[in-house]
Amino acid sequence: MKKQLLLIYMLLITSIISNAQSQLAWTMGMNVASSSSGNEHPRVVTDAAGNPLIVWGHVSRAMFSRWNGTAFTTPLMLNTGGINIASASWMGPDIASKGDTVYVVMKEIPEASDTCHIYIVHSLMAEFPSLHRFRLILLETVFHGFLLLL
Repeated sequence: MKKQLLLIYMLLITSIISNAQSQLAWTMGMNVASSSSGNEHPRVVTDAAGNPLIVWGHVSRAMFSRWNGTAFTTPLMLNTGGINIASASWMGPDIASKGDTVYVVMKEIPEASDTCHIYIVHSLMAEFPSLHRFRLILLETVFHGFLLLL
C-alpha cells in the first residue's frame, strides 16, 4: 500500500512539473549592453511592474541597466567620484528591489585596506536615474562582518 501511494505521489509531482514547464515559453535572448560595458558577475531582479533591472561589474565599475518597455537603457556607472569597485566573474556588485526602490551594494578596492568601504546606492524608480549613495563601514575589529549605515 505504501509503495502504491508513493508511486501515485511521484506520478502526480512529475505531471505537475512537466505541465508547468510546458507552459513556459522562452524567447530569443538579447544583449543588455555592448561588450565594451563588461559582463562580470551579472545580477537580475525585477521592479514592481515585473521589468528586469540588471547590475554587473566591469573592471572597477558597477554598471546598471533597466528595461524601459522596449529595450534596455544605456548602462549607467553607479560608482562615481573615483571609487573603484571589486568585480570579477565570481563576485561584484549585488542588487535588490522592493516595490519601486532599487538597492545596489558594492565593495571598494583594494578589499584588504581598512580605508576602503562598502557602499550602497538606492533610487526610487520615479526619480531614476537620481541615485542616493550611503557609505557602509565594515567594523571588522569590533564585530566581524557587521555593517553600519552612516
